[in-house]
Amino acid sequence: MPDTSIHSTGAPALNGSSVRRVFTFAVVACLLAFAIPASSRTAVQRHTLQRKEIVRELRHLRSQHHKAVHRLRRDVRETQELLRHLRDAGRWSPIQHLAFKQLGRTRWRLSGENRSWRRRTRRLGHRLDAQSGWLATYGLFEFCPVPSYSWIHDDFGEMVRVDGVEPHVHMGSDVEAPHGTRILAPFDGRAEGSWSKNGGFQVRVYGARGYVYNAHLSAYGRVGYVHAGDTIGYVGSTGDSTAPHDHIEWHPGGGGAVDPYMYLALSCIG
Repeated sequence: MPDTSIHSTGAPALNGSSVRRVFTFAVVACLLAFAIPASSRTAVQRHTLQRKEIVRELRHLRSQHHKAVHRLRRDVRETQELLRHLRDAGRWSPIQHLAFKQLGRTRWRLSGENRSWRRRTRRLGHRLDAQSGWLATYGLFEFCPVPSYSWIHDDFGEMVRVDGVEPHVHMGSDVEAPHGTRILAPFDGRAEGSWSKNGGFQVRVYGARGYVYNAHLSAYGRVGYVHAGDTIGYVGSTGDSTAPHDHIEWHPGGGGAVDPYMYLALSCIG
């Protein structure tokens, strides 16, 4: 018997319901594309962006206030000039009465503008102080030292027992990452490279509030004065290390090491 079935050689036709489903999927995909980067920002990035937005808002407010005050003061001067002209003419007129009323209204608006500006500036100033205070306390690492990390170990204070190495207390956090991954300066400062049997290639970045120590590097990056985000080295496994990672220590005020995990989490984990 002849084959009477229909063989489609093109894409299946879309009915109204299918079109709506495709359109809905496309809209959701677009929304997720914009939402995911925002949600993946770290706490330090979020607070830094909020601080920048407040600063921009303050600058905009200052500019708008300057324009409004300049315009109102000009109106006051022009009205006063008109009143002097009418007074010198030696006669009273309805225009003079209207000018007096207009002068009073303009001065009242000028006073209101100044009060509003002071109130809004004070409110934004409180918000700016809050953001600056948070960053000064918790945002010590402006950049994640190893942004392409695969795992951050919360292992400060643990006892290290590795064959061929004298047991010792771990004084930092190990950040796992592929060999050759970039290591960044977490803040502005002076980067100094060195070598030791335990740490291998190592870099210290001395900042205003202390220094960060990175060990087991495969190679150095930029040394000398560096900005936050500059590449200061590359992940490796030199020294007493069993796998590629960046051993990171935080020494506030140049003193002893303290647990850096919280600062790493706030600057690295979105």
